[in-house]
Amino acid sequence: LTLGERPGVTPEDFLATCVRFAPQGECADAAVALAGRWDEARGGAARAWAEREADLRAAEAAMRMRRAGVETPQDFEEPDPDAMRAATEAFSRDDPLETERTLDRWRLAGLEAMSFGDPFGAAALVGYAGRLGICWRWMRLDEERGAARADELVAALEAQALATWRDGGDEGDGGGEGRGS
Repeated sequence: LTLGERPGVTPEDFLATCVRFAPQGECADAAVALAGRWDEARGGAARAWAEREADLRAAEAAMRMRRAGVETPQDFEEPDPDAMRAATEAFSRDDPLETERTLDRWRLAGLEAMSFGDPFGAAALVGYAGRLGICWRWMRLDEERGAARADELVAALEAQALATWRDGGDEGDGGGEGRGS
């Protein structure tokens, strides 16, 4: 599975096959992995990845704080060094999409490595499901949808600003005259 390439199986078909051939608990963890809801993981392989994912998210948070010039809280536990390296590399990118792509490549590599010990075991199933979920998420992202979403957000912000102006609000309107002024 590769980012940007259409996977050969849909998430629905994968889960249908999983239900036919794998134990129920492993299928449940595969569904969790497909959706990226690692906090719901029950089995050992999925819980192990959930910990790695938590480390990566902590590393992301640390990098965002550093970027914003905010110190990490004193009780902040440093994430796993591997996750911190991945986040540092990702946040060295100027493009937010490249940052996200770099983080997901780290995830893909880690999830793939899960299957090396037992290519037909629960870890391989969960790892494949996680990779499949990531790849399909990227397939659903496209420029047209992104532009449409950006237009929606701008329209909402414009409507909010117009409503504030009409109500005579002065919340960041630069002192313009609203109807209530």
